[in-house]
Amino acid sequence: MKVVAKILLILLLTILIILSVSLILISTGVLNETIRRVAVSETNKILDGEISIGKIQGSLLNEFAIQDIGIIHHGDTLLEASALSIDYKIFKLLSKTVEVEAIRLDNFSLSAKEYEKDRWNILDLVPPTEDTSAAAPFNWKIILDKIWINKLSADIAPFDDNSSIPKKAQLSGLLGLEYDQDEIRIFSDSLSLTTEAPSAIIKNLTFNSTVAGDDVEWSEFILKLDKSDIRSDGSLSLANPLKSNISLSASPFDLSDIKAWIGSISGKPNIDIHVEHLQDKSLIDVRIIEGYQSAHLNGTVTGINSEPSYILDLNVDSLNGEYWTGDPSMRSLIVGDLRMNGSGLDIKENSFELNGAFGDVQYGEYTLDDLLLSLSKNKDKAEGELKLNSVMGKAETSFKLMDIFARPQYSGKMDLKNIDLAKILLDEKMNSDLNMAVAFEGKGFAIGKDFISLNVSSLNSSVLGKKIDKLNTSIRIDGTKYDISSFDLISPFANLKIRGTGDMVDRNNITYSVKLKDIETITSALELPKLRVEGDLTGNISGPAHSLRLGSVLKIADLASDPLYISNGQLDINTVLSLYNRNTKEFQSVDLKDMDLKIAGLVEKLTFEQYYARDIEIKADKSGQSADGSLDMQSSLGQITSLFKVKNLFSIPDYDASININRFDLSGILKNDSIDSDINLQLLVNGKGITPSDMILAVDVISEGSTIDRYEVGDFEAKLSYTKGLYQLSGLNIISPMATFQASGNGRWPFDNNVVFEFKVTDPQKLASAFDLQNMRFDGNVNGKLDGSTDSLGMFARVDLKDIKIDTMQITSSYTHIDLALIKNKPIGELYFEMIDTRLNESVLDSFYIQSRIDNDKIYSNINFSNPDSLSGRIKTILILGENTSILIPKMKVALNERSWNSGKDSASVIISSDSVHIEDF
Repeated sequence: MKVVAKILLILLLTILIILSVSLILISTGVLNETIRRVAVSETNKILDGEISIGKIQGSLLNEFAIQDIGIIHHGDTLLEASALSIDYKIFKLLSKTVEVEAIRLDNFSLSAKEYEKDRWNILDLVPPTEDTSAAAPFNWKIILDKIWINKLSADIAPFDDNSSIPKKAQLSGLLGLEYDQDEIRIFSDSLSLTTEAPSAIIKNLTFNSTVAGDDVEWSEFILKLDKSDIRSDGSLSLANPLKSNISLSASPFDLSDIKAWIGSISGKPNIDIHVEHLQDKSLIDVRIIEGYQSAHLNGTVTGINSEPSYILDLNVDSLNGEYWTGDPSMRSLIVGDLRMNGSGLDIKENSFELNGAFGDVQYGEYTLDDLLLSLSKNKDKAEGELKLNSVMGKAETSFKLMDIFARPQYSGKMDLKNIDLAKILLDEKMNSDLNMAVAFEGKGFAIGKDFISLNVSSLNSSVLGKKIDKLNTSIRIDGTKYDISSFDLISPFANLKIRGTGDMVDRNNITYSVKLKDIETITSALELPKLRVEGDLTGNISGPAHSLRLGSVLKIADLASDPLYISNGQLDINTVLSLYNRNTKEFQSVDLKDMDLKIAGLVEKLTFEQYYARDIEIKADKSGQSADGSLDMQSSLGQITSLFKVKNLFSIPDYDASININRFDLSGILKNDSIDSDINLQLLVNGKGITPSDMILAVDVISEGSTIDRYEVGDFEAKLSYTKGLYQLSGLNIISPMATFQASGNGRWPFDNNVVFEFKVTDPQKLASAFDLQNMRFDGNVNGKLDGSTDSLGMFARVDLKDIKIDTMQITSSYTHIDLALIKNKPIGELYFEMIDTRLNESVLDSFYIQSRIDNDKIYSNINFSNPDSLSGRIKTILILGENTSILIPKMKVALNERSWNSGKDSASVIISSDSVHIEDF
């Protein structure tokens, strides 16, 4: 035994020596690097990522710091921290207690990304476990006395860019946490948080809370936002919320602090909420006050331990929607009371009564004198009434509901009396007195599956002082079967009649007719453009839903809306479409690809301002993805005939079109009856596609046998070809005895354009005679060029004119040079204009020129002129274009013989508005 005892003593001493040495090594930090490597290696085996630690300082037995921490997940850095310091009591672990006196987080940076809806990369660090066995009970005690957070920042990337989750956040402060069995205590002395995109500020958050099972308690809760101060104490039972005690006050609660999450709602109300649990009942009191506006909810809930019963009263006073929304259209004044009493909280099994009374309710320009409502619910049955009295009229409604939570059955009626459209439309000219009775009943709300019946009738109604002779509607739908026994309107303005009976799926038969009469009275009352219409529309809908035929005929005897006038017109429309899928046995929306359509129209006469057209005939036929049609008419501009064909309408269309214009008369366009012209043009279009990047297009413009003032115009054939952006214009060469015009070009739309043109007068006398230019003559030519992209289009033009005569003015020659660039529709460039030897009656001007620089909406100009009588002048101007055009005259000098006048200053200006001219400091 002595030997055994001696061996045991030696072993024990050896273990103590080893343990002592180990503790010494750990406490002095000698093993920190070894522990760091092991910790990194073992952690990386658990994480779906890579953790890195710079070094461990201090003693792992009580106080140590981990520096330079980083976590990388699939190449993305999720977390970086400069230091994590921990001060704890290691020997407490022997009693299953983790007690940490202090944890300090320094400069933590977190990056979180939601790569799919509700899937965040940071949550993927720990792979899901396949172990489905129940976790062992956790019977440790955890005490984290102080958690110091020194600048924890986060970059957050939600899956939806429009999400209200902040994109950046920064947290600092002090927290504490204690866990013991099923109880958790969390407390804070001070926390602050700022966020960006959207922005929010929590200046300070303090609280003391305990969570034990289904019960949550909190005290000393103080939340200070940027402009709000919220305080609360209380307890909440998740198992039975009616047993809660809550006290919360906000003085004020400035809604701008949470504007990013509630949109346009604003205000600074004072809010008080009190919920008190007393044995078997709960008292509720909620007050919201903002100036003269208030809402007060108070009530009592009894039987909270068994079957709750409740009485709740809501009083609102002077609520104004404009104040809370900032929208003037929401201006309102709401005053009234609501009372709700009932029993049970299960929405399917409970019963309650709701009664309300509101008076002097205003919304925008509308006012309700009285609004009374009542609703009674008992399990799956309900009935109610609504009565309304206002300057717009009166309304009374009653209804009954059964089987609310299954296939609802309902019935009701509505009486509308003395409804005045003038008050609804806020237009006194639309005075009316509408009296209508509506009755409805049904089972379910799905048209085509359920039963619905609607009856509407009107007695002693009038609009604009004219009696409505008849308004009657009776519609019954039972599943797919329907019966429209009456739908009639007889009024001084229009008549409407609809009849129909059948089955929505297999057999439809609906006829309708509309006769337009005195529409002019309504358009005049509404101050719309004057419109006079006499005509009628008749039609029929027939056949099964999968092949439904619609046929309509519109006849117009007379239509006048200055400057448009149409007489004796007719339009026939016939189509076949599918609203039902026989395979799925479901109704469907119209597929335009499969719809067949035929349109045919005739108009005897149409006039628009000084132009007219007669014997207009329109035809169009669509079948599947193909269509063709024609348009023929005799007009004041000539005889016009056109044809078109289109294939692949709903994919990449192929199209051909031809337009022939014969005996085209320029006098109508130029508004000069003395011009005698006979222009004959043919336009041929062939193409594929409609988007500029994919379109292939060929356009031919052909002119043959045309004359102006009996002078022949040379035949020409202009061609424009366009292939996926590349285009070429050629053949536009118009030659006449009086003038010629030529244009050509090529390029790549819209990036590179190059078009040149020239206009040249060959016989001034014939040009003046052809266009009846009795008081104007000139000789010369115009050359021009367009180049560059559409975003930066360069325009160059040169105009050389000579022997100019305008009334009594004669000009020997003039020269104009334009060099501009349109950069995003803003002009930048130069303009030069010069006149030589100008004579007006007895006055002579040797030279006159303007040199201008154009920069967006400003034109800087130098004006020079002189004559033989020693008259000369120089004027510097700045023209500013806009809503009110202004001219600045910083410098002006005029000399005559030996005298001169000097004027102009930076403040000298002439401002021209729509109704006035203002001259300042001139």
